[in-house]
Amino acid sequence: MSFIYKISHISYVAMENIYDFIVVGSGAGGATLARELSGSVRSVLVLERGVMEVDVGGKKNFSRYVDIVKSLEGINIMRSIMAGGTTMISAGCSVRCIEKELLKKGIDISAELLEAEGEVGNAPLHENLISERSKTILKVSKDMGYSFAPMPKCYKDGCDGCGLCMTGCGRELKWTALDYLGEAMENGASIEYGADVKRVDKRNDGIFEVEVSREGKDESFFGKRVILCAGALETPLILLRSGIEDAGTNLSVDLLRHIYCFIPDSDFKTEPPMSIVDTEFHEDKGFMLATNINLSVVKKYIDSQDKEFPYGVNNSIGIMVKISDCPNGRVFPNGAVSKDVDSCDLMKFEEAFEIVKRIFLAAGADPVHIFESHINGAHPAGTAAIGTVVDEDLMTKTQGLYVCDASVFPAVPGLPTIITIVALAKRLGKHLKSKV
Repeated sequence: MSFIYKISHISYVAMENIYDFIVVGSGAGGATLARELSGSVRSVLVLERGVMEVDVGGKKNFSRYVDIVKSLEGINIMRSIMAGGTTMISAGCSVRCIEKELLKKGIDISAELLEAEGEVGNAPLHENLISERSKTILKVSKDMGYSFAPMPKCYKDGCDGCGLCMTGCGRELKWTALDYLGEAMENGASIEYGADVKRVDKRNDGIFEVEVSREGKDESFFGKRVILCAGALETPLILLRSGIEDAGTNLSVDLLRHIYCFIPDSDFKTEPPMSIVDTEFHEDKGFMLATNINLSVVKKYIDSQDKEFPYGVNNSIGIMVKISDCPNGRVFPNGAVSKDVDSCDLMKFEEAFEIVKRIFLAAGADPVHIFESHINGAHPAGTAAIGTVVDEDLMTKTQGLYVCDASVFPAVPGLPTIITIVALAKRLGKHLKSKV
């Protein structure tokens, strides 16, 4: 904890306890910035609300650090609060998003994207890891003129396609923000876990005081610059408490739902989530398709049928539809989240459903048992958007207070966001290093 002493009723902070940079959050944005900014001439502190989970991997451990935020309207929005943030429960997908929209705002991240893709090991999923489940969709969709292809992934050598990416890879065979966080620590950065940041105040002497609650006690940390990377649901809360009144609106969550079918006489094996993807509809129609299956949802459907139901989970195929949803959501100062499904969103799902149904039928699916899952959200974004809350250097109206996570997105992504956040953080890191 920073050392504070008082003389004549004025609080002072010892210079050795003032960090050059305080980074809030250790996910894709926070870990990248910690890595880029740490070094012998700069002091960096990372404040992470969650804990450092050592034992990851498997559904039992996954349930310990996944956090589901339910909107007032009933939409479940998934995130993770722990070291590495939501990269820990990602599917390892590495797809660029909103590159054109950022360029229109004067933000060119093309060089940073290439740099990031090289570091995380971005490459299309290897053919050996694609099971017959996705190969069936690849073949049929190609014959129908659709453009499914292996999903770009940030997997490491040794991955055998066990399919547990989204429950935390216990063997560390996919890139996560922990990779960058570890490098930052080696470079001298410090990290405090369990630090729930409440607000950021800029003092009269120009130093930021970051107020934190930890284990029921209030603490303060002090820095010359602060970068909020706590995610598009948490960052706007901190901004609102800190006097940035424009934050919290324009929330999108990349609404998604799954469509399932059963193929008679099939026996599909496990494969990585979202093995193949079709983004041809993204720009014009606002949705993408990717093979994915939630076995528990399929099992519930099977259990709801007659005892003589002829299919099991190994006969099932799932395709996830993810849309660029209407940014009609909001994060309120009390932490409540409003996010509903707009009529335009439903039209996108309906159009995608017809395409998926045609693919399933061409693959030989039983037409009687094609069903959909509930609508959920996965990529909250836009609650501190560029041009509204932050400028092109990602700084708020408070000089020295920055934001670098999906909050700053000026457009709805509708695609995986991690590699774009990493690139934005690299760009911001370069900018901040040039200032110090």
